[in-house]
Order: sequence, then structure tokens, then C-alpha cells
Amino acid sequence: MTRQTVGIAHYLFHRTIWMKDACYLQDLFVNEAARGHGVARALIERVAQSARGAERPQREYCVERTPLPV
Repeated sequence: MTRQTVGIAHYLFHRTIWMKDACYLQDLFVNEAARGHGVARALIERVAQSARGAERPQREYCVERTPLPV
């Protein structure tokens, strides 16, 4: 079985003026061939799970619906 990376989620924890603690999902990328198979949903859920585990109830997502050209 060959393992291959099909997506990444880049997130960080930070404080802001309007939120004490927040988890910010900065980048989410899924390989075009893997899209439509729940990869993005699984990555976002893992970020949310990490935020809950770190007791960071606020999550911030900023999504660009149109894929950027590579």
C-alpha cells in the first residue's frame, strides 16, 4: 500500500482583541484528484478537534471558493 499526502490544513492558535483564544485555519488544500471524497471535511474536523482539545472554543475560517491557479 502506498501512502500519499492528499491534503493539508495549516492552522494556529492566537489571541485577538475581540476573542480571548481562537483557532485560525489559515490554509486548506486538497489535491484535485482527491476532492469530493471527504478529505477537506476530515481535515477541518481534525482542526476543530484540536481546538476543542486545546480549549479554544472559537474557530475562525476564511474560505476562498475558487481554487487559486498553481
